[in-house]
Amino acid sequence: RTNMSVARTSESLQALHLPLLPDDWIDNLWESDFTDVDSTWPDDFQTVLEHEGWLLGALSNAVDALIPWVTEKTEPVQQNFWLTLKDCEVTVRGLTALIYGLVANCDKKILCGPERESAVLAARLYVTVLRVPGSGAFKVFHPFVYQKCVELLRGWSTRNVSTGGKKRGHPFGQKGGKQRKQRRGECSSLRGNAISLDDNDDDQELPQSQSSASDSDEVHRLQTDLLRDVVLMLGDTSLRAYVQCIEQLIQIFSSLTRMEFDDKPISSISARDVATTQSPRQLAFIGLQALCQPLHGSTPHTLLVIFKCLTPNLLMLLPDGRLVPSSTTIPRRLVETKNITADFICHVIQSHADNKDVQTAVRTLVQQLCVRVADRAEYRVKVAQTVCHILNQLPVMVFSGLVSWIRTLAKTTQVCNRMMALEVLVCLAMTGQFGGKDGGCHASLPLAGNETFNVEHLICIMLARFSDRSPNVRSKALSCVAACATHKILKHKLKQLLYPQEEQMGENDALTAHRADVVLPLLVRRTTDEKSPVRRVALQVLESVLLLDLTSVTEEMLNTFYHRSMDPSLSVRKQALSSITNLLMALPHNTILHSLWLDAVLPVIVDQETSAQEKCLELLDTVILKNIVDAEKSSSVELELAWNLLDVLASKHGQQLRRHLQKVCLSWGRQKKLNNALVRSLISHAQDVDSHTDGAWLVLSCISPYCSIDAQFVLDNYRRVSSQQMSESDLECQILSIMGNMASQLTRESMETLESELNQRLMQTATDLELVSSIITCLTNFNDQLCNLSEDKHHRLLHWARPIFKSSAEYIRKAVMGEASSDADSSLVCHLFTAGELAQRCPDLLDDDLCGMVQSLIVGRPDHVSAEARVGMSVTARAHAFITLGKLCLQKKELAKESVGLLVQELEENDDPVVRNNVIVVMRDLCVRYTSMVDHYIPNIALCLQDRAPFVRRQTIILLTNLLQEDYIKWRGSLFFHFVMSLVDKDREIRQFAKFCLVHLLLIRHPEMFFQHFVECVFHFNGYEAHPVYNKFMQSEKEKTVFCLKGNEQRVNRMTIYRFLLENVTDEQRFQITARLSQDVSVSMSVVQYVACRRQKSLCVGLGWGC
Repeated sequence: RTNMSVARTSESLQALHLPLLPDDWIDNLWESDFTDVDSTWPDDFQTVLEHEGWLLGALSNAVDALIPWVTEKTEPVQQNFWLTLKDCEVTVRGLTALIYGLVANCDKKILCGPERESAVLAARLYVTVLRVPGSGAFKVFHPFVYQKCVELLRGWSTRNVSTGGKKRGHPFGQKGGKQRKQRRGECSSLRGNAISLDDNDDDQELPQSQSSASDSDEVHRLQTDLLRDVVLMLGDTSLRAYVQCIEQLIQIFSSLTRMEFDDKPISSISARDVATTQSPRQLAFIGLQALCQPLHGSTPHTLLVIFKCLTPNLLMLLPDGRLVPSSTTIPRRLVETKNITADFICHVIQSHADNKDVQTAVRTLVQQLCVRVADRAEYRVKVAQTVCHILNQLPVMVFSGLVSWIRTLAKTTQVCNRMMALEVLVCLAMTGQFGGKDGGCHASLPLAGNETFNVEHLICIMLARFSDRSPNVRSKALSCVAACATHKILKHKLKQLLYPQEEQMGENDALTAHRADVVLPLLVRRTTDEKSPVRRVALQVLESVLLLDLTSVTEEMLNTFYHRSMDPSLSVRKQALSSITNLLMALPHNTILHSLWLDAVLPVIVDQETSAQEKCLELLDTVILKNIVDAEKSSSVELELAWNLLDVLASKHGQQLRRHLQKVCLSWGRQKKLNNALVRSLISHAQDVDSHTDGAWLVLSCISPYCSIDAQFVLDNYRRVSSQQMSESDLECQILSIMGNMASQLTRESMETLESELNQRLMQTATDLELVSSIITCLTNFNDQLCNLSEDKHHRLLHWARPIFKSSAEYIRKAVMGEASSDADSSLVCHLFTAGELAQRCPDLLDDDLCGMVQSLIVGRPDHVSAEARVGMSVTARAHAFITLGKLCLQKKELAKESVGLLVQELEENDDPVVRNNVIVVMRDLCVRYTSMVDHYIPNIALCLQDRAPFVRRQTIILLTNLLQEDYIKWRGSLFFHFVMSLVDKDREIRQFAKFCLVHLLLIRHPEMFFQHFVECVFHFNGYEAHPVYNKFMQSEKEKTVFCLKGNEQRVNRMTIYRFLLENVTDEQRFQITARLSQDVSVSMSVVQYVACRRQKSLCVGLGWGC
């Protein structure tokens, strides 16, 4: 076998034509230490290279011939190799010079083709010679030649690697003979495929020759073999004396781990896989592992360099050092690289478990990861998982030291560092292993002095960040605690911390500051945070904390969720609905929670956002609709809860919510959720007097337009209820509503009989206005069903409505003339309401006499009536008279012209807030119907923004917002300035409501209104009228007095308005506002004017410029 190896080696070495290399050329290379090199070959050798295809065959045979010398370890065989070299007249100096020439003359831009293949094979030959025992004695190893050889591992073809960078073409000329050009074909270059992983070459572009698939695959195979040979060499050849070579190998190996080769995911990094694996990434990790051996020198120093070069892997950076675009998720390949790198580091830690220097290097790595992680949530989460994975491999003392450092990191000035610290801490807690490889979830870590640290202290760090000055950190801290509250183990830890037992109350003073009585008020404050993400997560945490101990639930806490259900942010509203629903399911017998839940959830059905409406329907379906079953089956807690909620809706408290329930039923009807089974279940409850009758009738009335209900059952119950002397008006209204909706199911005789009965009831004195409205609506539905043609409908409507209208008009006349009894105000209110309702449905009933009588009720009775009769009418009757007058004005334009001035006068002079409120409502409807008529009186209406009664001010904000949204009025004159003064209203709820209307309703409709009015706000609120352009609109003296913010005592209010306006404009608009202020305020004033005019001086003071 040895003779065969000698013969094969001799033959392959002779095929390299080493004698053609002149001795002076070889000596020049060695004497210059391979640094000052002439890149041209000797002429004879250049000819050989061109004719023999760059010695590809000879080099390949030489490598194959040398393999047996490497694997055979006996001393005689080792000596035979070096003797064979001598017999072949092959010197080490000549062979090394040839190898260096082939490697050094290979253009970096050429990544495939015969020239590149020849260079890679030459490098393989050199590494193989170095592996032959005895190479050290013959001084084969030269550091510069070795570095040149391994440098070839930096470039890989595009067919086998993807770097994620952009590709750019760079045509270039190529050297070489005719054979090489024919083999390589046409060439072009692509960026990112010959990558220099040196720090100084990050921005260089190394183009690549575009070659055939076979050339590319061949180069890839040869480079993989070279990489394998280098890794095998590291197993038995020491590089202790060559630090630069070690660092170069670390850089190359680390870079290869980041490249995206077309190979399978790495399953292991064992040295046993070197001979079989074809994955360059796996070989690179095995090479790094080999460099950590003591064979190559100081392990801690080597590890520091390795950890530094592998840090981009753990940070999931692209091969060119960039982050993944924020619009895309982190690629799976980067995550896999991070995971295998973390496993490699954990393997290194386990291999050097007792080496303190290695532990110091790991500590440095963890600190670098924490401070260098990208400031993006997805990066922080995954890097924090890696940090925890590494920490859990460390001894307990090292682990506790790093945890102490992370505690300090949570208090640094950099926001990203504080967020990363929180991410790592919550990840440590969630892993269930707290205390390194020797600890557990219940371990207490020793810290400096006698201090200990456990999971409770970790949670306290998160709680302390609730008041962080950065909203991002506050939101992150809240999210961490929310995650702990849902963890099956940490939930109990959190409960012990917030709600300790009596025997635990004084155990640790550091934990006392985070009891529930301290944390709950803080969470309530966070639910009103300026940033919506903080508010949303605060609601989630507050819900979780309350669910830990239901005895801590108070009405104040429940009101917090109710108020957040009206939050401007959609995500906060949806979270509030979810949280209050979860609390309702946990406390099904809490009557306060029943009312608050309905108040919070039902109004969302009219939310502007479709997803909020869907959330409302989902919750109502889960809590109420699905739990409506037959009466004999309604025994569980969930079923009883649904009926308790319906009973609240059927009571007086739910009167305002029923219109929302009707819209909910409309949506359910469209979704085909209202079926016969539901109707049967509701009827079973309606028939059972001991069951939830009121709630059942309420739901039946709401779903009656979309379902078929037994007509006889409804008629029987109507006669039963109407025959009772003390009938329940709400129940009767619901039955009347069902009858009107199911008119198509009734016979003509039944409808005519009911019509006659209902007419008689309207002719009699009634006091319940809702019942009157229900009767009229039912009669109208009957009328529509009984008639087919519109002319017949109108004629029949007049036929039954005229007697009722005349009866009401006659009673109003008697009341005006003082002929009605003094205690008949309730009857007067009823007749006023009846007349107004009928006038809206049939305008032909109107006559001048009724209009005059209603006006007389407002301005006072006629002069010939006695004074006792004139003062007998109550404020309630007058307030209803205004509503009736408004209904009449909507049907008669001439009456509206006569009455609008009267209404405005009452708005300014009437002392009763109920009357002023009703007038506001009437003016809103008149403005919609007769816009040009009412537009002149908008300043008078705006005066009510400063009304004495808070609910009148709120009603005025609603009126103006609605009109502005629909463009019935414009921001003309002083309207904008009067509206924004509501931002400094004395009532906190009105201030919040005004902000909501301005930002979330009006600013959407008029995006530039704050920018357009800001400069004039400065002049207006300071009362400055000397400017030739600004503050020149007409104002009454009353307006100037009521809406006055000038003077030093109002400076805080002015600044509040300015700050609000600036917070809600864009950065570009802020720059423009600054320029306009400088031009219109500063430049327009001369120095003389500034000193002489006190008003100009006060204007500058109002701007905060001093004087």
